[in-house]
Amino acid sequence: MLSTARRVGRLPVVPRPEVDELLSSWLRRTAAFYGAKPNALLAQLETSTTDTLAFDWAASPDDVAKVALALGTTRSDVIKRSFIGIPTSALMFIETGTVGRTCPPCFAEFTKRGMQGVVLLHWKLAVASRCGRCGNSLRGDRTMARHRLTGWQPSAEMNERRDDVINIVRINMYDPVTMAVVERLFQAVATPIRWPVSSHRDARCRSIGNGPALMWRHPAVQAVVSRRATPLCRRQANFASWPEAEQIIAAACVHQLATAPAQLWVELKRLGLIKSGDTTLARHLFRP
Repeated sequence: MLSTARRVGRLPVVPRPEVDELLSSWLRRTAAFYGAKPNALLAQLETSTTDTLAFDWAASPDDVAKVALALGTTRSDVIKRSFIGIPTSALMFIETGTVGRTCPPCFAEFTKRGMQGVVLLHWKLAVASRCGRCGNSLRGDRTMARHRLTGWQPSAEMNERRDDVINIVRINMYDPVTMAVVERLFQAVATPIRWPVSSHRDARCRSIGNGPALMWRHPAVQAVVSRRATPLCRRQANFASWPEAEQIIAAACVHQLATAPAQLWVELKRLGLIKSGDTTLARHLFRP
């Protein structure tokens, strides 16, 4: 058991971390070794937060130093195993709950070793396509059926567009300016269009009108959406938690938005979904 009577320096025994293991996963396994809960371990270390999930991205420099000392590692290793320093706008691409994708070979190996609770950093990152431990493709259970798009399959072109957009997002994850624009773009294409009541003259200028989110107006899914009585729309801000079908469609729509007419951008700005300057950066990032 961990002692709560004093602040811990380096722990006498620390389980060896797996390659690419998420910091909170390592902390949970370390606490379990001593028969304690992870928040108790962090409390004894006197960190500013005792929530291990929040610690993955909200730890302060002082927290990093305390944990690095306790685990017998370096500060850079602690940071490498976390999302510390990532802009708030980029958190929408990090899974906040149970991981939606895993690496089948690594997961099978951990299960065989009795380590089912291990979570790798890349498993939590929605813009990662391969395992950070072995390099194999990640696989998920967020199937098309979870969004009731029964029978719908993305085209090769849509998958390619998704891969292009996601790769650009991954490269820019730690750029706060770029990620703020990216966050607004994904929220813009996923937000149902609801114009406020105003004059009839203004209404005539609204080429996009009212209705479902832009992602559900994409030509590749319009036929599916038209069969539903209620337009499909997004209610969650966290992109990483969306079913795979939604991720593909939203990314393809962001790519499409980069070549959209100026009038569409003007109207999105009037709706408060984007800001001045977003158009220029979006076209620079995503235009083919």
